[in-house]
Amino acid sequence: MRLLRASLVLTTTLILQIRSDAAGPRIAPVPENQRSSEQQSVAAKFASADMPNAVATYLNHAALAEHILPYEHYVWSDSTLPPRHRAILGLRTAWLTRSNYLWAHRASAARQASLTDEELRRIAQGPDAAGWDGFEATLLRAADEVARGLVRR
Repeated sequence: MRLLRASLVLTTTLILQIRSDAAGPRIAPVPENQRSSEQQSVAAKFASADMPNAVATYLNHAALAEHILPYEHYVWSDSTLPPRHRAILGLRTAWLTRSNYLWAHRASAARQASLTDEELRRIAQGPDAAGWDGFEATLLRAADEVARGLVRR
């Protein structure tokens, strides 16, 4: 459970940094033609994340990206939670933080993890929407609690 909470905190923190409802990016992505050799190396290493704008934004601080992006990859791809449950957590966090960018990137992965369009709509409705089993409702509540806690700070 500690790992789940840590994963939720990191995921929410990362998403809060790339909110899509702002007038523009708070931190602009580093354009490909302006990247140092270190930034090019980091970008190539994390290209499989399939989130080029997020990776390009992290390149503003390449040393930080080297430490954050492996953990981000673990949370989204390699944690012990099944892909379906990772998708539910990630999409709920994207919904709560109004990250259209992240929602768009993760919705296709969610469909591959067996989530239906109806379930995607219910993720937006939250844990009390009809149809969730007890564990999935708990995952949604956990995402809600972590997001509320980070916003209050």
